[in-house]
Amino acid sequence: MCAVFKNTTGLIRLQKIGFLLLGFLLGSVAPVWGNLFNGVLIALTFLGIMASNNTLASIKSGRVYIGMNVLFLLYFALHTIIILTMGNMEGKPSYSMFEALSLGFILIPVYVVLLKEWLTPELIRKFLACFCIGCLVMQVYILHELIGFWYITNLKESMYTLVMIRFGDNRPILGTVYLLEMRAMGMAVGALCSYFFVFTGRNAGMRIVWGIIFALLLLFLVLTVTKSAILGFILGFIIMNVYLFRISTRSRRWGIIVCLLLLMGGGLFSLLRVEKFGRRVDEIKQDIANIKSGNLQGETIAPRVAIYKETLAHLDEFGLWGVGVYAKDRVNNWFANSEMEISVYYNVHSAFLQFWVQGGMWGLFFVLYLFFASIVKYWKKGREFPYFVSAFVMIFFISSCFCVTLSKMNARPLILFFLALFYFYGDMFPVLVNKKTGN
Repeated sequence: MCAVFKNTTGLIRLQKIGFLLLGFLLGSVAPVWGNLFNGVLIALTFLGIMASNNTLASIKSGRVYIGMNVLFLLYFALHTIIILTMGNMEGKPSYSMFEALSLGFILIPVYVVLLKEWLTPELIRKFLACFCIGCLVMQVYILHELIGFWYITNLKESMYTLVMIRFGDNRPILGTVYLLEMRAMGMAVGALCSYFFVFTGRNAGMRIVWGIIFALLLLFLVLTVTKSAILGFILGFIIMNVYLFRISTRSRRWGIIVCLLLLMGGGLFSLLRVEKFGRRVDEIKQDIANIKSGNLQGETIAPRVAIYKETLAHLDEFGLWGVGVYAKDRVNNWFANSEMEISVYYNVHSAFLQFWVQGGMWGLFFVLYLFFASIVKYWKKGREFPYFVSAFVMIFFISSCFCVTLSKMNARPLILFFLALFYFYGDMFPVLVNKKTGN
């Protein structure tokens, strides 16, 4: 009876719908309603276990990746016990507690590895499409929250308003604060996905639709004026275009070139004609000049340099073993006593540095492993460079260099879900498109 239940067509269909639902949630409300996403993920993981023909075999196939996550949390747990025993705990617990870490670092890869019995490249393509649609819906909702339907009646004035307020900044959305850096990272991923679909769509009509979605998400991303996400998108965009150029026909390659010229022209026009963008460039130039002169006060880059410098000045405290998962108050104390006037900042503004502070060298190694395990695994199989995977990893990597992404529920599920997909199913992504696109 149980075997019959596990192999019913309806149950498999339900799992596929749930997988697509997770894609939509990751692009839309998951960053602000983390408990909703976790609840759906727990339910789908339980469903996957019940429906699997051999759960242990599936999990065993991912034992290296999952095992690294388990070892990481065990290390943190042991680390915390030692600190408590020694009486060195300072302040109140910070973000990234064990429950949240377990849901992200263990439950997500376990769920993803259970997909292997029925996951196909076509389903991954639909998952990415659902993510893009979810991301667009969320940004349109935020747009409406900020200026209502004003953008329909007065497009020029509403665009100016969005530029001046950086498309929302860190604003309350759906009952919680949606951090701008995390939202911009999601838009960068969605824009890159939609750009890929523009040149790999099955028919002209769908390619036009994806072109509109790409243009909107890219516009929203640019309006945030968020340097890390925009830089990550640019680097990922370059890698993606190299990939598309390699696999495309001659006619499609001309389409890519025209698209790139239009985007470059639009970017130059924005920098020269839009006041806020020009001001942002001036801020960056001034910050670079301040850094060269030894003055670490500024608007954009200089404060982060000051934060990194002050944090690394305490390397003797965290360099080898870290200070534990309750690092927030320790970091705040460093900044409050700093001579560089950075007491207003409450974290080290880098996921890699944050996990180094928390977990020492092992914490830093673990985060680096998460980001690059899929690329290394693909390369070890003797295949060509994983352009598609690397393009998205670049967005996550750059964003995480300048923001504590893995310590925030706004970004952790998105990053961990995509990284797990890349690790377990990296072979499927090149199959999303024919070897010669446009044939």
